[in-house]
Amino acid sequence: MSEHWEVFVCQIGDHNAFVAYDQGLSETIDGLAPTSLLKIKATIKQPNEQGLPQKAELDDLNLLEQVLETQIREYEGVPVGRVTVAGLRIFYYYVDLCDADCKTMVDAFAQQTGYELRFTTRLDTGREGYWQDLYPSEDERQIAADMRTIDELRLRGDDLNQSRKVEHWAYFADEDQMTSFVDWLKSQSFSIESARAVNPEDSVDEQHSHRVRFFHELAPTLSNVSEVTITLANKAREHNGDYDGWETSVQAS
Repeated sequence: MSEHWEVFVCQIGDHNAFVAYDQGLSETIDGLAPTSLLKIKATIKQPNEQGLPQKAELDDLNLLEQVLETQIREYEGVPVGRVTVAGLRIFYYYVDLCDADCKTMVDAFAQQTGYELRFTTRLDTGREGYWQDLYPSEDERQIAADMRTIDELRLRGDDLNQSRKVEHWAYFADEDQMTSFVDWLKSQSFSIESARAVNPEDSVDEQHSHRVRFFHELAPTLSNVSEVTITLANKAREHNGDYDGWETSVQAS
């Protein structure tokens, strides 16, 4: 397990879901030794109306995860993520264990933690459990980035409900692409702060030689922000550019 985990919100069927995954493993997971995917499903004891755990149960679920991870690591297994959805928290591991050993281990976990646990295993040499169940789409990656920024605002005492100036950035390889994107921004009532070539010393590469800085007014709740940023990211890609995120001032409650 790496130190770089990401969390994002998505829709699975008719349910809102929270997915946490080890982003740091994305470059090495295909070469991991264990090839069996073990999924352990814990039934949330007191889910809210959306099927998600309430605050009072989070400590118990975190303790359950610690117990599972400690034991899995003793068997040289690798934790790769978890999904919380529809009254379940589902933990994903790659292991080299037979079903009988998994059953013995999971039964012991259930007795120790008081959670109703079920498990499934399957051969997964293609790491589909990681790439398909856990790894986010472009839109989901944008939501994860938005969540990180919002968490920083919340830690600084922001109540998130006050509308304020929100600044955004996007990068392009040439002036024509940048200008086309700026025209679209203006049609969407964004205000342009600057649109210019980047100093070569500050440019990451040729694909980021032109930068647009723009803003609008918004209360930075997740639903408000992500609706905008997903559109911006997709539109920037249509113009062969990259959306590079947003920032705003802290408005303390």
